[in-house]
Amino acid sequence: MSTSSWLVGSATITAQGLTINAGAVALPAGTYYLRDATSSLSLLARMVTALTTGGVGSAAAVVLLNRRVKLSGAANFTVDWPADNTLRDLLGFTGNLSGASSYTAAGISPLLWSPGKPESPMMSPLGVAGHRTYLAQVGVAEDGSTFSTSQGYRTFQRYEWRYVHTSRVETSAYGGGEFARWWAEVGIKARWKLYRAIDEDDASTTAVTWPTAIGPYWVTPDSRSPDWEFKRSANFELADCRCDITVPCHVVPEVA
Repeated sequence: MSTSSWLVGSATITAQGLTINAGAVALPAGTYYLRDATSSLSLLARMVTALTTGGVGSAAAVVLLNRRVKLSGAANFTVDWPADNTLRDLLGFTGNLSGASSYTAAGISPLLWSPGKPESPMMSPLGVAGHRTYLAQVGVAEDGSTFSTSQGYRTFQRYEWRYVHTSRVETSAYGGGEFARWWAEVGIKARWKLYRAIDEDDASTTAVTWPTAIGPYWVTPDSRSPDWEFKRSANFELADCRCDITVPCHVVPEVA
């Protein structure tokens, strides 16, 4: 078991028409994080509502320590995903579900990225959202007195992770759990939150205990483009083994 920070992103989806236990069930359109403490913003909470509406007793939807989503109920149930597979893919599944009372996704949701280690915030102490940059204009009057006009502040942060295994950064599979995929699905276009000190274990089927989120954030692009840099770690420049990841970001208002 290891301890890592988790970056949980959001996605905006159209209304999703599922078939649960042979009955039609609608999951409303909206912007949802994969998981959130506010149920109306949580895709997993919406799935629990959909499963319950479809007649699944004791419905549950969680993320396991192995980073996979698990859907479960008191008895066997079936789920046929919408034809565009948007919802299926966001949860990490690869096909319709039938013949069991619980299902664990084959893949990791592209809305979730874990570097496999704790974060290093470069603009604040650990656990603080970021550094406040005050928006103020200061001037000098003819008599030599000074004046200022304040428009509040913005909060900026830069997270870094050193020596991240390349399997969590980018592979030819371009799958969930890779930073390259997370950046494409979340980093360049959506809000996300950081969860500190999550215990994870690829061999565990125990549900995650979620701490309080930090954020929400939006990635702050540099002057060139909203891109990320593939950078091998020091002393690993000639080895396809470890990379350094930097995420510049700023705090934004919550989803309406």
